Amino acid sequence: MMSPAMIQAILVGSPWPENQISQAILLPCLDQFSVRSGLRLRNLKFTGGASELGNDIEYYELFGPDQLRFYTGIQVKKGTIGLGESTSLVTQGIQAFDKDIVDASNGQVYRINRWIVIATGDITAPARAHVVQQLNRYAKPIHFWDGLKISELISEYYYREFVQAMGVNQYLAASENVRMSLWDPDKPLVVAEKFSSTSFVSMSVAQAAPPTASGIYLTVRPNDANMPSVTCIVRSSIHEITIDSLQSQLQAYVLRINGGADKVEAMILEVGRSVDILARGYIDIL
Repeated sequence: MMSPAMIQAILVGSPWPENQISQAILLPCLDQFSVRSGLRLRNLKFTGGASELGNDIEYYELFGPDQLRFYTGIQVKKGTIGLGESTSLVTQGIQAFDKDIVDASNGQVYRINRWIVIATGDITAPARAHVVQQLNRYAKPIHFWDGLKISELISEYYYREFVQAMGVNQYLAASENVRMSLWDPDKPLVVAEKFSSTSFVSMSVAQAAPPTASGIYLTVRPNDANMPSVTCIVRSSIHEITIDSLQSQLQAYVLRINGGADKVEAMILEVGRSVDILARGYIDIL
């Protein structure tokens, strides 16, 4: 069975958007947890999309002899949450705590009692502190589940289904020898600065990953403005990826490399623009 770190690496490297991950992986995983816990999570449902108001997933639990409803709202984010992402997260937290949840059976209105932030990657300490501080006025608990936490849940309650849904190779599914390492998203490693070549140029990734690495997480950041987006092609001896700069800042792209490789090639498709190519972490073969 894969380790939680391997499951996390698959989630982070997946092309699936967060709504698909919420509906196809997280929601059924929580449902399986609920089934094995005596149907603990009630009315578990996906509420994401254009009108989510801070919650991608909602459910309630019953407590006490009078069966009080305790509502939980979950916001799901793909990738790592750093201080730069925490401002928009605060806005979603305000929406979540202010949202009316109506019981269709009797018309009674509820509000969430706690809010959970889920990320497939890491959630940095400064980001956690900022969110908690800004939402402190609600006096309600805010919990953070990073990629390792949800991967542990998947491993225990939804492993076989996860492997099938993600199309994981059966050899890898039975392995435990890979881990993912991510750096502080606010301080990524610069692989190439002010890169503007429209033909392939070799660049070093020796500092981006150890000799045992099998993949590198890459982000492209334009030097002028995020819009319009910039497209870069990066290739190793075994893999080639096309990176959209705007999308990559939401979710890093994974470039597979041979262990020990210290060079890759890159080119930019837009003439007259330049970018920084950043490494955010790597997949390591133990």
